[in-house]
Amino acid sequence: MDCALHKSVSPYSKPIAEVGSLGQFCYYLEHLNISLGHYQRVVGTKYRQLAQRISEHLLAETLSHDNLHARLLPRVKMRWSADQAAIIYSLWLHDENNATDYSAQLIEPWLKYMNERRRHKSTGLFATEVMKAKRYSEQPRGCSSAYMIYYMRFFAPKTAREQWKLYKAHMSRRFLGLTAFREYLPGYKGGWTPDSGPIVFGLGVAASGLTLKTAAAMGDHEAYERLMRLVRPISTSCRVLGNVPLLGIVASLGTDLLASSIRLAAQSHLQTRV
Repeated sequence: MDCALHKSVSPYSKPIAEVGSLGQFCYYLEHLNISLGHYQRVVGTKYRQLAQRISEHLLAETLSHDNLHARLLPRVKMRWSADQAAIIYSLWLHDENNATDYSAQLIEPWLKYMNERRRHKSTGLFATEVMKAKRYSEQPRGCSSAYMIYYMRFFAPKTAREQWKLYKAHMSRRFLGLTAFREYLPGYKGGWTPDSGPIVFGLGVAASGLTLKTAAAMGDHEAYERLMRLVRPISTSCRVLGNVPLLGIVASLGTDLLASSIRLAAQSHLQTRV
């Protein structure tokens, strides 16, 4: 937990325990709350009071908006539904650990809003962003869908299964005998962003990587193995290229902490289901 609370990643100028108002930093708080929840489940209750404070803040911030999407950053209009799913998951995890009912106050209203207001008309997939702050806001995106489905799998499994089926139908693509996932629908012209990573022939690096974990969490062994046929040679190549001058930065995309964590998380889900 020292890393998650460290000043290099925290948006606050002093330790979070000394912060009077947690403010609009819900992007940081959602991930911190998830980390706190898993810490309590695995290690102990050292941070339970902090987790409760953050959970109550995230709940209140979400309920203060008609669209049931908390503000993620100060002075940033954009609000991703995938991040709201992560917020609800963090509350669900807190409830599982402490017999509270924070997530129950959000799950059904949020799902109702998403089903009635945020479904892409031609695919049925949930759209990416609720404030229409970006050109792609009304579109489903691969990295967003994979992220959202993963977290919904815990607190809304029925909806997660339905979205997973639609996601595979509309976003997966066979390429040179391998399976990967699109960042945008075939008919939408969109460029790569910091969230998507590189997009090659319409296939997104983040979308395919995040889907690996989602496939494992959904218990879809076939989709997981198809993705691993793509991931294994790329990971091996990145490790080799990491020793080559000037190519180390490119190679780090497949070997850094985030990429490694995604693969380990996917493997843990598969092992848990065995």
